[in-house]
Amino acid sequence: MTKILTKEHRKYLNGRGINDESIDRFGLFSEAGSIGIPAGSGYTRIYSPGGSPKIKWSAPLAGSDILPPFPSWDLLRTADLIVEGEFDCIVAIQNGLKAVTGTAGAGTFLYEWADALAGPVVLLYDNDEAGSRGSRNAARLLHSRGVNVSIAKWPRGTPRGFDVTDYFNSDGTSDGLRRIIDEAKPYDPYEDEIAPSAFGEIYADLDDDPIIPTGFQNIDNII
Repeated sequence: MTKILTKEHRKYLNGRGINDESIDRFGLFSEAGSIGIPAGSGYTRIYSPGGSPKIKWSAPLAGSDILPPFPSWDLLRTADLIVEGEFDCIVAIQNGLKAVTGTAGAGTFLYEWADALAGPVVLLYDNDEAGSRGSRNAARLLHSRGVNVSIAKWPRGTPRGFDVTDYFNSDGTSDGLRRIIDEAKPYDPYEDEIAPSAFGEIYADLDDDPIIPTGFQNIDNII
C-alpha cells in the first residue's frame, strides 16, 4: 500500500523549506496525524509537530538492532557534513550539500556510524546548548575512532536555536553555508577538556550525557 502525505503535512514541510521533490525523494508520509521519515532497514522516525515527544522511533519487528543514520548508510559513507536532525539534513541535501544526521538525538553518535565514514567531516549543529554539547560529544567519539573531524560554529550574533533550516529560510545560500563550514575548527581533545560552551557552561565531564555505543540502549521512545 502506497503511503501518502496529507496536504496539511505537505504545507507544513514546504513551510520548513522542504520542497516537493525532496518530499518524494525521501519518501515522507503521513501516519495518524504525524509525519513518517523512513530511515532505512525498516526503521521509521515519527515526527509529531507540537507533540511531546516530537519525534520517536517505529522499529521493524525483526532485523538489525543498530539504529541507522539518515538518510542511509550509503550516503553516510560519502558525507562530509553532519547536521542535527532529519529535516535539517533534507534541507542541506536539497541545497547541494553532502549531509547526514544521527537519529538518536543531538547528544548521541554511534560507533557504527563513525566507523562507516570514509573521510573528514564537519559538524554543524543547532545554535543552542544541546547542539553545542551534542557536537562535542560527536566530535569526541569520531576523533576516538580515527575520523578527521571539525566543528563549525554559527556567526556571532546568530539567534539561539538557529539551525540549517533557519539559515536557508532566511535567504542563506549554499555558498554562504560552505563558507561557515570552511571556517570550522579541527576538534582538539585537549581544548575540549577545559573549553566552555558557547552558552556559558563548562562541561569537561560529560558523564551526565553519555554516548550510546550501539543499538537501543537508553532510548525510551520506541514504538
